[in-house]
This record gives sequence, C-alpha cells and structure tokens, in this order.
Amino acid sequence: AWAESANGAYLALGDFQGSIFLLDTKIKKARQLSAPPGREVTWIAFSEDDAWVAAVRWDGSAYAFVAASGNPLNAGLMKQDFELRRVAISHRERLVVASGLGKSGLWRLPQPGPTGTEASRIITSPTRDVTGGPYSLGFCLRTGEMISAETDGRVRQWQAPPSPVLETHAASQSARNLKA
Repeated sequence: AWAESANGAYLALGDFQGSIFLLDTKIKKARQLSAPPGREVTWIAFSEDDAWVAAVRWDGSAYAFVAASGNPLNAGLMKQDFELRRVAISHRERLVVASGLGKSGLWRLPQPGPTGTEASRIITSPTRDVTGGPYSLGFCLRTGEMISAETDGRVRQWQAPPSPVLETHAASQSARNLKA
C-alpha cells in the first residue's frame, strides 16, 4: 500500500510484513514508523491537512502517526476482529475510520499530553453489513457522513458522532489588570 500527501511532502509505504515507512520527499530520507510485525499493510491515508498519517493491516490493526515526527498518536492498539481494507483519518475531528468486509471501526484519538493515552473506540453503524464487500464503506470526514452498501443492493447513510471534546483557549485577561 502507498499514499502521497496532498502537499507532496511525504510518501507513505507499507509492505507485506506490516512495516510502515514514511519518505520525506524534500530531503529524500525514509524512516520506519513504530508498528510491531504483522500482516501486510492494505491501505494508507493522510489527514486533510497532511499532518497525520494512518495505516491499516490485513490482521485488523490500525495505526496513526504524526507525519512530521513519526510519533504515534495514541498508546495501545486500535484492533478489529476482521481484516481491514481501507482507512481515513481526520485531524480536525481526531478520528480514525477503518473498514473492510462490510464492517467498520471508528476511534477518537486522544488529546496530546505528557503520557500516552489509548484511542477511544466509538460504536459504528447501527448494523454490520454481513454481505458487504471489502470496500463497501465510503466516508467523507469533512462532513462526518458515511455510506455503506451491501451486495443485495441495500445502501445505508449515517452520520459519525461529533467529537465530545471542545477546543479550549486561555482567558483573554491581561495579568497587569489583576489585583492582589
């Protein structure tokens, strides 16, 4: 599997042993990202701003990294009990969507902090499509909409849950206006 970032700065590659590599196209240097050995990488995708990269493997493992540093975005595994064929990642929503064989998995990535935190598993579609093909789920992370199709012609559209985390900002009060 491979994917190029929209800005052309990175090329991500996955091999048959489950290794994930990120090539910086400006300096022509590749680095291997941290993932244990496993089955072949089946899909790689960059976030909408090219800051993050996600990869999925045949063995049901999903991974997310910061593109610039190669650091993982979460501790622990994002694991499914089915083979994963496709992945999407949203920096804005801190969301990873993985799918395969009519099934899907969603994870909310943790906020950055001094200690690693696991991603939160989110319930996916109301039903699992048992007759879906390997690429039967489509998603638009900009709108949060997802659509699934079954081999018998049934199509379902659903909305990904919004992030429960609100952006925070420091108070706009100046320290010189404070009185003791």
